[in-house]
Parts: sequence; C-alpha cells; structure tokens
Amino acid sequence: MWLLLMALPVSAWAAPFVATATAGVNLRSGPSTEHSILWNLPVQGYPLQVVEERGDWIRVVDFEGDGGWVAQSLVGPNHALIVTSDNVNLRSGPGTNFDIVAKTNRGVMLTIVKKKGQWLQVDVPGHKGEAWIFNTLCWGE
Repeated sequence: MWLLLMALPVSAWAAPFVATATAGVNLRSGPSTEHSILWNLPVQGYPLQVVEERGDWIRVVDFEGDGGWVAQSLVGPNHALIVTSDNVNLRSGPGTNFDIVAKTNRGVMLTIVKKKGQWLQVDVPGHKGEAWIFNTLCWGE
C-alpha cells in the first residue's frame, strides 16, 4: 500500500483548505510582510486552498485560481464553500429527487452545515429549512 501511495502524482492528493480567520486579510506577493499586498479579503471565513508552505507562511489560491501568500496565523479551519456555477439549484435534501428550495450563483459563499455522500448541506441567509448543493457545483470543501 505504501508503494502505491508513493507512486501517485502529487496532484492526486487533495490540497487542504483553510479560511480567513478575520476580515481584512492581506494576500502578499511573497512569504513576509515585506512583500507587496496583492489583494485584500474583506470577509471572515473565506475559503482558500493551500498550495505551498514556507515557514509561518502559506501560498494559497481562491476558487478562480488567484493567489498569494498569507501568514498561517491569519487562517483557520474551513467551514465554507464558493458556488462555481450560475443558476445552481439548492434542494431540500441530498439528492435530485428533492424539491428545489432556492437558487444561487457563481461566487456566492455559503457555510457548510454537514456532508452526506457527495452532497453538502449549507446555510443560506434568509432561507429557513434545509438547503443542499452537489459538491461538483462548488469549491472549498
């Protein structure tokens, strides 16, 4: 089994996800505060995928592939996802046989409540009751 795992390409291993621990996190061009700020994430809990670690810094990318460096102290566990398509159906349960209860669009951030197979229950602001999304329609989990 160990030999099989060693034979897998690095891309076969899923990179971990983290989320901004506070609003206003700066992503930088390199792994220190001496590097320029590329952009700012104004939202707490925004999911990012880790692609490299260097000391106390990690290089991350967002759902569109834009990235930069952030201090590890400014991120924590991820509990959110980003919708990657427009006009996505959110359903009352984990399957296409459940009623559509809402729709959402690309770029919307939703909090993950729980997972069931390939379906994710999400918290939708302004919606009471369950809402589920299929995992291929989102990024960050």
